[in-house]
Amino acid sequence: MGWIDVLIIVILMINGIHGWQKGFILTTFSMMSFLIAGFVAKIYHPVLSDYILRNPKFFLFLQETVGEKVETASAMEGTGMESVSNQNIFEVLKLPKGLGELLMKSETMQDYSARAMEGVQSYIADVLTRMFIDLISILILFMVVKLVLNLLARILHGIASLPILSSFNHLGGLSVGVAKGLLIVFIFLTLITPFTAMTKQSIFTEGLEDAFLGKYLYDHNPIIAMFERITEI
Repeated sequence: MGWIDVLIIVILMINGIHGWQKGFILTTFSMMSFLIAGFVAKIYHPVLSDYILRNPKFFLFLQETVGEKVETASAMEGTGMESVSNQNIFEVLKLPKGLGELLMKSETMQDYSARAMEGVQSYIADVLTRMFIDLISILILFMVVKLVLNLLARILHGIASLPILSSFNHLGGLSVGVAKGLLIVFIFLTLITPFTAMTKQSIFTEGLEDAFLGKYLYDHNPIIAMFERITEI
Protein backbone atom coordinates (compact mmCIF):
# COMPACT_ATOMS: atom_id res chain seq x y z
CA MET A 1 0.00 0.00 0.00
CA GLY A 2 1.49 3.31 -1.13
CA TRP A 3 1.01 6.80 0.22
CA ILE A 4 -1.67 7.54 -2.39
CA ASP A 5 -3.75 4.63 -1.07
CA VAL A 6 -3.36 5.97 2.46
CA LEU A 7 -4.36 9.46 1.30
CA ILE A 8 -7.45 8.12 -0.49
CA ILE A 9 -8.55 6.11 2.55
CA VAL A 10 -8.07 9.12 4.84
CA ILE A 11 -10.11 11.37 2.51
CA LEU A 12 -12.93 8.82 2.31
CA MET A 13 -12.93 8.25 6.08
CA ILE A 14 -12.94 11.96 6.96
CA ASN A 15 -15.77 12.75 4.56
CA GLY A 16 -17.68 9.61 5.56
CA ILE A 17 -17.46 10.41 9.28
CA HIS A 18 -18.37 14.03 8.63
CA GLY A 19 -21.38 12.90 6.58
CA TRP A 20 -22.45 10.46 9.32
CA GLN A 21 -22.29 13.22 11.93
CA LYS A 22 -24.19 15.77 9.85
CA GLY A 23 -26.69 13.31 8.41
CA PHE A 24 -28.05 12.90 4.90
CA ILE A 25 -30.13 16.10 4.89
CA LEU A 26 -27.42 18.56 5.97
CA THR A 27 -24.69 16.85 3.93
CA THR A 28 -26.76 16.88 0.74
CA PHE A 29 -27.99 20.45 1.20
CA SER A 30 -24.48 21.71 1.96
CA MET A 31 -23.31 20.28 -1.38
CA MET A 32 -26.30 21.42 -3.44
CA SER A 33 -27.24 24.76 -1.87
CA PHE A 34 -24.43 26.72 -3.59
CA LEU A 35 -25.35 25.30 -7.00
CA ILE A 36 -29.08 25.92 -6.52
CA ALA A 37 -28.56 29.44 -5.14
CA GLY A 38 -26.19 30.30 -8.00
CA PHE A 39 -28.61 28.94 -10.60
CA VAL A 40 -31.58 30.88 -9.16
CA ALA A 41 -29.52 34.08 -8.93
CA LYS A 42 -28.37 33.75 -12.53
CA ILE A 43 -31.85 33.07 -13.93
CA TYR A 44 -33.98 35.45 -11.88
CA HIS A 45 -31.71 38.41 -11.09
CA PRO A 46 -33.15 40.42 -14.06
CA VAL A 47 -36.55 40.36 -12.32
CA LEU A 48 -35.09 41.84 -9.13
CA SER A 49 -33.03 44.32 -11.14
CA ASP A 50 -36.17 45.58 -12.89
CA TYR A 51 -37.89 45.96 -9.53
CA ILE A 52 -34.97 48.00 -8.16
CA LEU A 53 -34.90 50.13 -11.31
CA ARG A 54 -38.56 50.99 -10.75
CA ASN A 55 -37.53 52.59 -7.45
CA PRO A 56 -36.45 56.03 -8.73
CA LYS A 57 -35.03 57.25 -5.42
CA PHE A 58 -32.57 54.39 -5.07
CA PHE A 59 -31.64 54.41 -8.76
CA LEU A 60 -31.04 58.17 -8.85
CA PHE A 61 -29.01 58.03 -5.64
CA LEU A 62 -26.80 55.26 -7.00
CA GLN A 63 -26.53 56.94 -10.39
CA GLU A 64 -25.47 60.22 -8.78
CA THR A 65 -22.86 58.44 -6.65
CA VAL A 66 -21.43 56.57 -9.63
CA GLY A 67 -21.55 59.76 -11.71
CA GLU A 68 -19.39 61.54 -9.16
CA LYS A 69 -16.87 58.69 -9.29
CA VAL A 70 -16.82 58.81 -13.09
CA GLU A 71 -16.27 62.55 -12.99
CA THR A 72 -13.38 61.94 -10.59
CA ALA A 73 -11.90 59.52 -13.10
CA SER A 74 -12.11 62.21 -15.75
CA ALA A 75 -10.41 64.74 -13.49
CA MET A 76 -7.61 62.28 -12.70
CA GLU A 77 -7.00 61.80 -16.41
CA GLY A 78 -6.81 65.57 -16.77
CA THR A 79 -8.98 65.44 -19.89
CA GLY A 80 -12.61 65.27 -20.87
CA MET A 81 -14.92 62.30 -20.47
CA GLU A 82 -14.17 61.16 -23.99
CA SER A 83 -10.61 60.25 -22.90
CA VAL A 84 -11.45 58.28 -19.76
CA SER A 85 -10.27 54.69 -20.00
CA ASN A 86 -12.31 51.75 -18.75
CA GLN A 87 -9.50 50.57 -16.50
CA ASN A 88 -9.12 53.96 -14.82
CA ILE A 89 -12.84 54.07 -14.02
CA PHE A 90 -12.63 50.66 -12.37
CA GLU A 91 -9.61 51.75 -10.33
CA VAL A 92 -11.39 54.88 -9.11
CA LEU A 93 -14.49 52.86 -8.21
CA LYS A 94 -12.25 50.50 -6.19
CA LEU A 95 -13.58 47.41 -7.99
CA PRO A 96 -11.82 44.05 -7.54
CA LYS A 97 -9.53 43.29 -10.46
CA GLY A 98 -11.50 40.19 -11.44
CA LEU A 99 -14.82 42.04 -11.43
CA GLY A 100 -13.35 44.88 -13.44
CA GLU A 101 -12.08 42.48 -16.08
CA LEU A 102 -15.48 40.77 -16.19
CA LEU A 103 -17.30 44.06 -16.69
CA MET A 104 -14.88 45.15 -19.41
CA LYS A 105 -15.75 42.00 -21.39
CA SER A 106 -19.51 42.56 -21.08
CA GLU A 107 -21.58 43.76 -24.04
CA THR A 108 -22.81 46.68 -21.96
CA MET A 109 -19.30 47.96 -21.35
CA GLN A 110 -18.33 47.44 -24.99
CA ASP A 111 -21.35 49.51 -25.96
CA TYR A 112 -20.23 52.13 -23.44
CA SER A 113 -16.74 52.18 -24.96
CA ALA A 114 -18.22 53.11 -28.32
CA ARG A 115 -20.50 55.80 -26.94
CA ALA A 116 -17.93 57.21 -24.52
CA MET A 117 -16.21 58.78 -27.50
CA GLU A 118 -19.23 61.05 -27.71
CA GLY A 119 -18.45 62.34 -24.19
CA VAL A 120 -21.81 61.36 -22.72
CA GLN A 121 -21.12 61.33 -18.98
CA SER A 122 -24.71 60.61 -17.98
CA TYR A 123 -24.75 57.56 -20.23
CA ILE A 124 -21.57 56.18 -18.63
CA ALA A 125 -23.01 56.68 -15.14
CA ASP A 126 -26.27 55.03 -16.23
CA VAL A 127 -24.48 51.97 -17.67
CA LEU A 128 -22.31 51.47 -14.59
CA THR A 129 -25.29 51.98 -12.28
CA ARG A 130 -27.27 49.27 -14.06
CA MET A 131 -24.25 46.96 -13.82
CA PHE A 132 -24.04 47.53 -10.08
CA ILE A 133 -27.78 46.93 -9.72
CA ASP A 134 -27.40 43.61 -11.56
CA LEU A 135 -24.53 42.67 -9.26
CA ILE A 136 -26.50 43.66 -6.16
CA SER A 137 -29.50 41.65 -7.40
CA ILE A 138 -27.34 38.55 -7.92
CA LEU A 139 -25.83 38.82 -4.44
CA ILE A 140 -29.20 39.40 -2.76
CA LEU A 141 -30.86 36.46 -4.51
CA PHE A 142 -27.90 34.18 -3.82
CA MET A 143 -27.85 35.00 -0.10
CA VAL A 144 -31.64 34.78 0.30
CA VAL A 145 -31.92 31.43 -1.50
CA LYS A 146 -28.91 30.09 0.43
CA LEU A 147 -30.49 31.19 3.72
CA VAL A 148 -33.86 29.63 2.84
CA LEU A 149 -32.19 26.35 1.85
CA ASN A 150 -30.19 26.31 5.09
CA LEU A 151 -33.34 26.88 7.15
CA LEU A 152 -35.15 24.17 5.19
CA ALA A 153 -32.23 21.81 5.75
CA ARG A 154 -32.33 22.47 9.50
CA ILE A 155 -36.07 21.78 9.64
CA LEU A 156 -35.78 18.57 7.64
CA HIS A 157 -32.75 17.54 9.70
CA GLY A 158 -34.81 17.99 12.86
CA ILE A 159 -37.53 15.74 11.45
CA ALA A 160 -34.96 13.19 10.26
CA SER A 161 -33.42 13.14 13.74
CA LEU A 162 -36.50 11.38 15.12
CA PRO A 163 -35.64 7.89 16.43
CA ILE A 164 -37.37 6.12 13.54
CA LEU A 165 -35.54 8.11 10.84
CA SER A 166 -32.27 8.86 12.62
CA SER A 167 -30.46 5.71 11.48
CA PHE A 168 -31.46 6.24 7.85
CA ASN A 169 -30.39 9.88 8.09
CA HIS A 170 -26.94 8.95 9.40
CA LEU A 171 -26.47 6.11 6.91
CA GLY A 172 -27.53 8.39 4.07
CA GLY A 173 -25.11 11.04 5.32
CA LEU A 174 -22.34 8.44 5.43
CA SER A 175 -23.07 7.43 1.83
CA VAL A 176 -23.15 11.01 0.57
CA GLY A 177 -20.00 11.83 2.54
CA VAL A 178 -18.11 8.92 1.00
CA ALA A 179 -19.38 9.94 -2.45
CA LYS A 180 -18.15 13.48 -1.81
CA GLY A 181 -14.77 12.12 -0.72
CA LEU A 182 -14.61 9.97 -3.84
CA LEU A 183 -15.27 13.04 -5.98
CA ILE A 184 -12.40 14.83 -4.23
CA VAL A 185 -10.16 11.82 -4.94
CA PHE A 186 -11.08 11.80 -8.64
CA ILE A 187 -10.37 15.54 -8.88
CA PHE A 188 -6.99 14.98 -7.21
CA LEU A 189 -6.14 12.13 -9.60
CA THR A 190 -7.17 14.33 -12.53
CA LEU A 191 -4.87 17.13 -11.36
CA ILE A 192 -1.85 14.84 -11.06
CA THR A 193 -2.43 13.25 -14.49
CA PRO A 194 -0.29 15.85 -16.38
CA PHE A 195 2.61 15.28 -13.96
CA THR A 196 2.48 11.49 -14.35
CA ALA A 197 2.18 11.80 -18.14
CA MET A 198 5.00 14.31 -18.69
CA THR A 199 7.58 13.08 -16.19
CA LYS A 200 9.19 9.65 -16.15
CA GLN A 201 9.77 9.69 -12.42
CA SER A 202 8.03 11.85 -9.84
CA ILE A 203 6.47 11.53 -6.42
CA PHE A 204 3.11 10.88 -8.10
CA THR A 205 4.32 8.17 -10.49
CA GLU A 206 6.14 6.42 -7.64
CA GLY A 207 3.04 6.71 -5.47
CA LEU A 208 0.84 5.16 -8.15
CA GLU A 209 3.31 2.31 -8.72
CA ASP A 210 3.00 1.32 -5.06
CA ALA A 211 -0.77 1.87 -4.93
CA PHE A 212 -3.54 -0.65 -5.51
CA LEU A 213 -6.72 1.33 -4.89
CA GLY A 214 -5.17 4.52 -6.24
CA LYS A 215 -4.02 2.83 -9.45
CA TYR A 216 -7.48 1.35 -10.05
CA LEU A 217 -9.24 4.69 -9.53
CA TYR A 218 -6.58 6.43 -11.64
CA ASP A 219 -7.25 4.04 -14.54
CA HIS A 220 -11.05 4.33 -14.16
CA ASN A 221 -11.38 8.08 -13.56
CA PRO A 222 -14.83 9.26 -14.82
CA ILE A 223 -13.59 12.85 -15.08
CA ILE A 224 -10.88 11.82 -17.55
CA ALA A 225 -13.44 9.72 -19.43
CA MET A 226 -15.72 12.76 -19.65
CA PHE A 227 -12.90 14.87 -21.09
CA GLU A 228 -12.19 12.17 -23.66
CA ARG A 229 -15.83 12.20 -24.82
CA ILE A 230 -15.78 15.99 -25.08
CA THR A 231 -12.61 15.99 -27.19
CA GLU A 232 -14.11 13.35 -29.48
CA ILE A 233 -17.04 15.67 -30.15
